[in-house]
Amino acid sequence: QGIGSRLELCGLCACKRARSMEGVVAKVFEILTIARPHFEWLPVADKCFAAALSGTTEERSSVAAALMTVAAGAAHALQGMAAPSTCGQMNVQPWFMTCAGLWMLGSGCAFLWNEVVGLPFMAASMGGAAATAALSPAKPGVVFSSATLGAVVYCNKDKLPLDNPMYILLVVGMWAYGIWGRAFLGNKKLRGDDSSAKKD
Repeated sequence: QGIGSRLELCGLCACKRARSMEGVVAKVFEILTIARPHFEWLPVADKCFAAALSGTTEERSSVAAALMTVAAGAAHALQGMAAPSTCGQMNVQPWFMTCAGLWMLGSGCAFLWNEVVGLPFMAASMGGAAATAALSPAKPGVVFSSATLGAVVYCNKDKLPLDNPMYILLVVGMWAYGIWGRAFLGNKKLRGDDSSAKKD
């Protein structure tokens, strides 16, 4: 009876948590529905609202990946400018962290605007992210960034010209460019860095 009572109690707790989660989701949808008319003038924002409120799983996943890239880019750009000393943890120079962050922010916005145009830029961002993870203690980031790029391609397979070899070559080339940029420029010091360090 003791085990049965505990299982019943666990079941009740799970049901309460599920109901509370449903309430949270419903509240989020309500807020998004109220806010959407105020952003109709901005196509990218309206596209995000449409995906969140009535989009398919693929559309929501695609928008979520792009928004994640935008947020990560903004965070990295601010990190490079406001907290340059923390960039050493990822073996990256502050100037490169700022530039890479702005690239990620822009690539995410470009992808939200147009998937065909934005994918090559997203590929470069994910290539750079994979290289950064590989050259830092955060090795699992290689899998995460690669999976993100793969998910983005899969979710938009009907929109992307994947039957065009030149487009495929462009995407792969931009991905390789992101890796190259991180590997050969990420640790490069700008002119004046050594002199400023000596003055300090």
